[in-house]
Amino acid sequence: MADWSNLPQDLVTCLAKRMTSLEDFLVFGGVCRSWRSSTMNKNNFTGGLRHQVPFVLLPKHYVVSVRKFYSLTKGRVYKLKLPRTRRKLCFSCLGWLVTVSEGFTITLLHPLNHHAPIKLPHPQIIKTDMRYFKNLNVEKVVLSSSPSSTLDYTVMVSYKACSLAFCRPGQSENWTQVLTPLTLIIDLAYYKGQFYGLTTDCKILICDIKNPKQAKATVVAQVVPREQVDILLWNSKAQYLVESAESLFVVFGFRNKPQDPSYDDTTSACWLTAKFRVFEVYNGNSWSTSEVKNLGVRTLFLGDKSRSFFIEENTVCKPNCIYFLNNYFVRRDAADIGIFHMEDGNIEWLFDKSFIDIYFKESKSNSFLRSHLWIQPSF
Repeated sequence: MADWSNLPQDLVTCLAKRMTSLEDFLVFGGVCRSWRSSTMNKNNFTGGLRHQVPFVLLPKHYVVSVRKFYSLTKGRVYKLKLPRTRRKLCFSCLGWLVTVSEGFTITLLHPLNHHAPIKLPHPQIIKTDMRYFKNLNVEKVVLSSSPSSTLDYTVMVSYKACSLAFCRPGQSENWTQVLTPLTLIIDLAYYKGQFYGLTTDCKILICDIKNPKQAKATVVAQVVPREQVDILLWNSKAQYLVESAESLFVVFGFRNKPQDPSYDDTTSACWLTAKFRVFEVYNGNSWSTSEVKNLGVRTLFLGDKSRSFFIEENTVCKPNCIYFLNNYFVRRDAADIGIFHMEDGNIEWLFDKSFIDIYFKESKSNSFLRSHLWIQPSF
């Protein structure tokens, strides 16, 4: 048999540069030590990250260290040891996992590379609230930039429904609380150098954190006409704030009661997604509200505990579609995870019942239906 580990390094590097998928590039580096050396230099990856298809991080049993990633590209499941995610609440942003432990200890982990974990400062600002503050009070975690590409980045967290705090690792030894209006904040986004928040009454907050001593969030726009707010909020069960290179978008998700007559639970948390409506609220110059009926060649990925994002034209993901992960408890035989087609409003479920049965049983809890994350391929 051929000894692939003895191939000339120049030839190995040439092969690595032919990988257009980051998934294949990382698998290529796992063949042997000499092949891995060619993937340590990210300049050898010529496929570009903008068009890479995300993984789905599948749920786990609470105490298990091995995590499973579902590949949309290959339609298969990969296993990866991530012991630092045990007994932690997990979020994802820009390819990084953000783990939150009891007492609000936050750590940044890169699941696909061997970066050292980044432990963030302990939030002294909320010490007086610690007896009430558990990890489930954290709603969203957003990074301004990937720690892989820069040391100058900011982490913004929303917690206890209407509170915000941020830290700048390496620049500050503590978190800074952001003064906010008394309103519920349901999503965060980082757009053109600033953090934005979306409130439950369809308002956009902008966070001014240049001076940490005077950090505050103020309302800059009512993104939906007031006469439509009540209608949208009454019917929608999820709202998302999403940035692209040019614009900010607000997305409303609507759910329907399950059609199974034997299922009599009428709580909205047990309903399944029926449709989405997308609104462009900022075009880089002015605030306005216009409904978007067509995403063109773009694909939108929505997640409750993941940063929502667009990817451009890709041969794997379906264009003009919304891939969604709704981490709410639904039924044992269904997961609110699928693909919404903007053109005709049809929904295609991402996982079939047999797949759900396998991973539902392995998770040994109902967490399969609550704890999925999008993981963007990154270095």
